[in-house]
Amino acid sequence: MYRTKVKVLWLASTILKRLRYAPRKIISRSELLTLINQIRPINNGFELIRMGGMGDGSYLLPNDLEGISALISPGIGVSRRFEDELYNQFKINSILVDPFVAPSHLNEGDKYIRTLVASTTNSSSISLEDLIRISPPGDLMLQMDIESGEYEALFATNDLNLLRFRIIIVEFHRIDHWLDKVQFELFIKPLFERILSNFDVVHIHPNTSTGYFKIGDIKFPRFAEFTFHRKDRFRTLGSDRPIPHELDTLTSSLDKNTRWFFSR
Repeated sequence: MYRTKVKVLWLASTILKRLRYAPRKIISRSELLTLINQIRPINNGFELIRMGGMGDGSYLLPNDLEGISALISPGIGVSRRFEDELYNQFKINSILVDPFVAPSHLNEGDKYIRTLVASTTNSSSISLEDLIRISPPGDLMLQMDIESGEYEALFATNDLNLLRFRIIIVEFHRIDHWLDKVQFELFIKPLFERILSNFDVVHIHPNTSTGYFKIGDIKFPRFAEFTFHRKDRFRTLGSDRPIPHELDTLTSSLDKNTRWFFSR
């Protein structure tokens, strides 16, 4: 029943996109503010560390990596430094998935699967649930950047499988589409309700290279990287984490002074 519902909803979404559906109705300001308040990054008692250097393909994540058995990494970038640092410092192997780009190298124990990550497994794609099934036992990490496919992949993954991940890093694309009432009610709100029931948002990094849109005097990024940390790892609640974080790489002076929608 769950998979049937997922397929129907995402089929409807795909049809709307193919028809070049132009949104006529957007969500209310109160609905938007409720979501934003829910996804503001918090300090859950773990310091953030940067892995992967200072350029593109590096991420901020909680210093809670000991004991993670593998990284599932859909979407392969130019740099392998993130995966290499995880392997060299914590012996975390990677399962890399991409239909177009092969990794420049594999560490001992790494796997590469040449396919798309989507809601189901078939001849041209694999689901997150099946990637989890072929992973080693224990806690996992997810780092996903698949050009808007993240919504479908996460939406189709049940809560029990999502709980295998201790840390989830995902770049959400086309955030301006969240304002569309149909998209918001069918996909965005239910997806974040499910994720936030088991994970805390501990960092958001707006992708400034993709531009902004404004709501009042507040800048809203079209793309942003989110870091989630499973709630059972929670230590203590401190103050909200600032955006940008002191470890963030800032691409322009505008980043330092922008009043972000995700900030207090």
